[in-house]
Formats: sequence, C-alpha cells, structure tokens
Amino acid sequence: MSQARTDVVAPEADRQAKLLSRLKGLLHRARRSEKRLPEIRQLAELRQQRMPRMGTPSEWKEWQEVNEPIEEFFRSWAELAGEIRAALADCEAFVPKREVKAWSGRISDSFVSPAVEVLEEVIARLEQFAPPIKTPSHTLETPEEREQAVEEFCRRLGCSKADIYHTAKVHKSDFYKWLKGEIPSGSVVAQRIEKVLSGEWPLKRGGG
Repeated sequence: MSQARTDVVAPEADRQAKLLSRLKGLLHRARRSEKRLPEIRQLAELRQQRMPRMGTPSEWKEWQEVNEPIEEFFRSWAELAGEIRAALADCEAFVPKREVKAWSGRISDSFVSPAVEVLEEVIARLEQFAPPIKTPSHTLETPEEREQAVEEFCRRLGCSKADIYHTAKVHKSDFYKWLKGEIPSGSVVAQRIEKVLSGEWPLKRGGG
C-alpha cells in the first residue's frame, strides 16, 4: 500500500474505531438497563395493586412512591434510545443506508431488549466493513515492527492482545516472547499470530 493510500485509509479507520467504541459503550449501558427489567416489571405490578381506590392523599402517596422509579427508568431509557439513534445515523458512512434505516426502526423509547439486539447486530456488521488490516509485505522481524502491528490491530478493531493470542491458539507467554522478538519469524507461533493480524484468521473475542 502506498503512503498516499495509507494516509487516506487511516482517518477512516480512526473514525470507524471511535464509532465502534461508542456503540460498545451504548451496548454496555443498554444491557444494564435490560438487567433492570425484572425489577421494573415487579414495580409495575405493585403500582397496579396500589392504584388509588378512594383517591385519598395516603393512597396517592403510596402509588407515587412506586410510580416514580418506573417513570425515571423510562425517562433515562428514552435519553439512551436517542443516543443510540444518533450513533446509528453515523453508521451510514460505513454500511448501506437501508440497513441503518431498518435498525433505527427497531429502537423504541418503551422497549429495551430490541435495542440490545440491534446494537449487537450493528457492532458485528460494522466490524465486517472495517478496512482490511494487513501486515507489511515483509515478515514482522523486529520487536518494534511487531509491537506496532499489534497496537494498530487492537486500535482499529477495539480488541485486546488476549483476543489475538486466543484466536491464534498460542500460549500467552509465547505471544509475549514473539512480541519481544524472542521467537523467530517462520516459526509456528509467528505464523499463527501473523495470520490473525493479516485478517486471514477471523478474530474471536473474549477467548472464544
């Protein structure tokens, strides 16, 4: 790849990496909201049970004590749903607009779980459109070259070094020996790691 082409691709990769990081942050927050749903359902049932019969101040007070956390939950969720829609709109720079439109249509101010599913799909899809990350045409020989290649790979895909050595199916200790230049190029360990960095072996996250 020429220097000019590299200069063009790098800003795009940076924007995509930032968007992925933003989407993953939104997914984390959406999952936290989803975990609260059983609690909110229980409160909704209690709210129904405490519906004022006679309309006395004490009845309304008890009902309001249950209603307030429910209202606060959905106010917060509506704000988060708005952030998700905004992030989805930014995805149009990387994936077809029809897909973004379909995802956006599934985001609701009232329903949490569909948004979690959408974010998981979007993140997986966006990673498919990531600019290809290729190792240099020559083998990675020096510790500096290896460290640079790994850092660039992790930055663009938002992954960890553990994801790399788990995908490569090499021991953690061997990965760091390779990183320090203690394992020669052409070895099985080096070949496995470079296949991950080149994209020949799809990245598996979380040690999967």
